[in-house]
Amino acid sequence: MFGKISSWLGRLSVGRKLMLIYLLDLSAVIYVSGILIHEKFQSIDFTRKELVGTVYTRAVSTQLMAPFLPPASRPSTEKAALDETRALHDELLHTESLSAAFAASLDAMPARGADNPAASNALLRAGRELLTAVGNQSNLILDPDLDSYYVMSLAVLRFPELLQVLHDTRELLLRTPGRVSAQDLRAQRLTAAGRLDAVLQGMEADYNQAWLAGDNQLHTQLHASR
Repeated sequence: MFGKISSWLGRLSVGRKLMLIYLLDLSAVIYVSGILIHEKFQSIDFTRKELVGTVYTRAVSTQLMAPFLPPASRPSTEKAALDETRALHDELLHTESLSAAFAASLDAMPARGADNPAASNALLRAGRELLTAVGNQSNLILDPDLDSYYVMSLAVLRFPELLQVLHDTRELLLRTPGRVSAQDLRAQRLTAAGRLDAVLQGMEADYNQAWLAGDNQLHTQLHASR
């Protein structure tokens, strides 16, 4: 087989041999260019999904926090903004069922939501599950840039966890002792304090890592929330 190819090449004129070399080089360039173009399109799609995740995370976080704030401090954003975000992006992120559960939990919250443990616990659970799914499906959790990765960790993981721990601690402190012994109650409170300390340490670590990887602008933006 190799001999036939060599014989065929030997019968070609110089011009045709040069043309063959050119075509072979061109095919290699086209192949490599195709790979690079494909990678660029993948990067563009990755970034587009991250932008969707950022918008969705903001909409969920705003509504998740609102029932636990005093009425005067609650954000003016209406639930319609969340409904619009769901309609636009649920299909892309495959979050239809989780977002529906979160919306139902919001609708079930009474006016004084923080005083209803069952409703507020359901809302917190649904909100955290939705935020985690949005982070996964939108590539936010796969972010290769350390500064934005740790900002994602704060918004998607740490802050919702802090809200959950504060809510659980409040319920524990308001709970009447009943049949629980003073020793058991003390143990429960120590456990709550340990959870809170762990969350705060995790947040502090995320802030520090974000600032190490980011610039002065990021430091300024994160300073107020810290």
